[in-house]
Amino acid sequence: MTQNQSTSYAALNSYSNGSCQVFFQFPTSFDVVDSPNSTLYLFQSLPNRTIINNTFPCCSNLTWLLSKVKTATKQPTQVISQPTFLVIDDNNYIVTVSQNDTLIQMNPKNLTIMHTATVKSQSRSLSYVNGLYYVGSGNSTSYALDVYYTKNVSLVTDLSGPSSYFGAPKQAVFLYNNTVMVLVTQLPSNSSVLFYQINSSINYTLINKLVLNISVAYGLSRIDDYSIYLTTSNSNSYIYKLSTTGILQEWTLTQFAGRTTAGNTPAGTAIDSCNRLWVIMKGAGVWIYDQTGILIGTWSGSTTLSDIVVTIGYNVYLADNGNNKIWSYQPNIQCTS
Repeated sequence: MTQNQSTSYAALNSYSNGSCQVFFQFPTSFDVVDSPNSTLYLFQSLPNRTIINNTFPCCSNLTWLLSKVKTATKQPTQVISQPTFLVIDDNNYIVTVSQNDTLIQMNPKNLTIMHTATVKSQSRSLSYVNGLYYVGSGNSTSYALDVYYTKNVSLVTDLSGPSSYFGAPKQAVFLYNNTVMVLVTQLPSNSSVLFYQINSSINYTLINKLVLNISVAYGLSRIDDYSIYLTTSNSNSYIYKLSTTGILQEWTLTQFAGRTTAGNTPAGTAIDSCNRLWVIMKGAGVWIYDQTGILIGTWSGSTTLSDIVVTIGYNVYLADNGNNKIWSYQPNIQCTS
């Protein structure tokens, strides 16, 4: 990488095995973890966390916050065929995958479609980190997690495995400075959680796997490097929490929040600046929990939502699978606490 080339990147992780990891842009929330196996090179200054936190306080008054979000102008997209998962990437695009195997990048201000790209057949799930989209594809005979570059949506590589543990890929989250990927997949009668070491954008090593005695695991949200929220798309099911003391140590599944009411199905999740968990509840709308698992807020609306993005400034984006839309609520608020 030349000096001129390096100015278009934020940072580079160089690993002892000769691989590297490029950061195109710093996220608004990040952790820098000390590791003897890597060296971090900065091409841009790290963002000032004090400035970020003062600009976007966490909005502790949930009643006031929800009233502002609910009354914000509701901005719909054009028709998007059955969108499922929703992410915001480092270019600030709102991104989804539609039922007709199209990845769609949208302007976050007005949800204008900026770019579309065809992805593999039967692509349904979507996750994102460091300039890469992770798209779950396939059917009961062959599943894969496909990795695409964000800039031209070209296929980088794909991951698969034996059907004994590699089922239909759903959501992925990233730990340890985005060097470990945690992927949840759906098996015929239960679910698996797979842990991959990210050696480079094209090289992944399976380092741990956990088969869960729950069916149709669906959504993940990272709390920190040692704990993750997990939902299952079953009616009247619990919301769970995965916890560990170390990535290679045993992970424990516990019930985080009580059973949902009959007819309501948990789906996508998001964690806000106050560490509250926002959960899409199919059949009801959005439910919000505090860090102890107590339900502290609800937002009635479409009964066919599938995923949610909540930005640090409390712009809310919703994927509405049943109505073939992405909805945007941008309250333009300034919280004081």
